[in-house]
Amino acid sequence: MNAVNKDVYFLTQHGQRCPDKPALQEALQGFENASTPWYYTDCSGQLLGMNHHFCQWVGLSEKAATTATLDMFYTDDARKTILASQQRVITNYSATSMQETLKHTNNKLLPTQVTQIPLCDKQQRVIAVMHLCHPLQHLQDIAETIPAPFYWVDLDHRLLGANTLAMQAMGAKADDPPLIGKTAADIYPQDMADTLMKNQSHVVKTNKPLTILETIKDIHTGEIRHYKATLSPLHDNNKKIVGTYGISIDITHEKETQQLEGRGKVFQHLKNIAETIPVPFYWVDLNHRILGVNNLAMKTMGLTCDMNKIIGKTSHDVYSKAIADGIVNNQNKVIKSNKSLTAVEMIKDMTTGKTKYHESTIAPLHDDDGNIIGTYGISINITAQKEAEQLRLTQQKRFIVFISKAVHDIGSPLAVLKMLLHTLITLISQFSHFHVHFAFQIMR
Repeated sequence: MNAVNKDVYFLTQHGQRCPDKPALQEALQGFENASTPWYYTDCSGQLLGMNHHFCQWVGLSEKAATTATLDMFYTDDARKTILASQQRVITNYSATSMQETLKHTNNKLLPTQVTQIPLCDKQQRVIAVMHLCHPLQHLQDIAETIPAPFYWVDLDHRLLGANTLAMQAMGAKADDPPLIGKTAADIYPQDMADTLMKNQSHVVKTNKPLTILETIKDIHTGEIRHYKATLSPLHDNNKKIVGTYGISIDITHEKETQQLEGRGKVFQHLKNIAETIPVPFYWVDLNHRILGVNNLAMKTMGLTCDMNKIIGKTSHDVYSKAIADGIVNNQNKVIKSNKSLTAVEMIKDMTTGKTKYHESTIAPLHDDDGNIIGTYGISINITAQKEAEQLRLTQQKRFIVFISKAVHDIGSPLAVLKMLLHTLITLISQFSHFHVHFAFQIMR
């Protein structure tokens, strides 16, 4: 058995005879001193080598490692699953992660998360597959039940798993190459990655949780988001630290609001006067996210939740697209013109579902330097007037249609006149003098 270094073993049966051995030694750079248990196979699934951490984990002596095969630490079904997954890694030229059960030499079962990463030569041809092994099945089981971005990494900061919310936070899309097996340095700018990995290293060193503020960048849009993250040490079944895991809460809006509020005294003034205004009152930023509302605005929307839960939301988070588009369109007009605007807006009570109409005056919101930083609005409920107007127009239309039909119906003039007289008597009490006069003009 020859070793590349103290942690990497080439197996006599296949590793020593592997024609790609020089290229493999180069491809293994970065994995050589990894503290994660790993082994690697050629493209046909033959075991080529493993590090001493893997030997210790599955109970193999260095002598036994020289003649080891996959059958020694996988059941037949598990080996077939692993090899089928490996072929997909080679074909798709991308990493993947899966759950499988390995066997210790004492026959103890080892529930494991196996991360498979293609190893390539200088021509970017896949010449082998790396298998990183972690006893982390329970994390994968609970990941999607956690209502916040959740992820875990090994001692070398390689991403081992993450829930959907964490992937979305990073900006990963379904057709992107998998991020599993990558480090923060592979994903983010260097300064950002250094901070993330420094925090993870601190948790590993102290073996204690750490709560910090972290900033990450969407890998596609470049959008910066801020998170309050709690990092904790990750232990194996023997309570040995094998990495870290983190749960993050998005505080981007709060952070941006703090920065925005630092630009002017207007925000504190709005908070001070909001509850003294006897009508619905609100203010939003340039992205139409709610920065503040008074209780009357909450009642108008039909919301009974804590006021803080509406902060950071947009109209599209509260109303249907048609209603929200109208509100946002009016706010955009004010932002573009830097002038106030009065418009009738339609909203829907979220509790009753009833449609309401408001006459809203929307005005630009400025910082201390006169720069526009959002809009604020005051709304007056005109639902009763609007409904009365719609009823009046409907009745007026019906009245005119009825009169016109009656005058032209010469087939039974007496019946028509009698009906008309009865209707006029009824309508006199409901309509203005104008309507009655108008009716007689038509009859002439």
